[in-house]
Amino acid sequence: MSLDLKKEKRSLETFRVSPEWRRVRRDFLKLYPRCEACGGKQRLEAHHIIPVHLKPSLELDVNNLITLCELHSHHLTFGHKMSYRSWNRTVREDAKNYRESVKTRPKPWELEEETNDLG
Repeated sequence: MSLDLKKEKRSLETFRVSPEWRRVRRDFLKLYPRCEACGGKQRLEAHHIIPVHLKPSLELDVNNLITLCELHSHHLTFGHKMSYRSWNRTVREDAKNYRESVKTRPKPWELEEETNDLG
């Protein structure tokens, strides 16, 4: 992650003020230990769907969280639409659609068969 993105992310994290956040995050990631976009299990983030600075009352609401990974930049890509100053109302659907598209992508040998059928 670039230095500018780290700085931008850090400034937005200051909106989390509840002393309960660490416990809620830990418990949430135990319940949902995989990135919703790729299924990965490393460098996970409990992402607020509706940002805390917009709706502080949802900070500890697990229904406002989704697990996304930092390893493949899914937190930034799906959660923030490539800017930590933005947010994504459809993050759940976008992550699910991405994961399904990866699961159903053609295998290399299927691509070869398809191109043979075309010509």
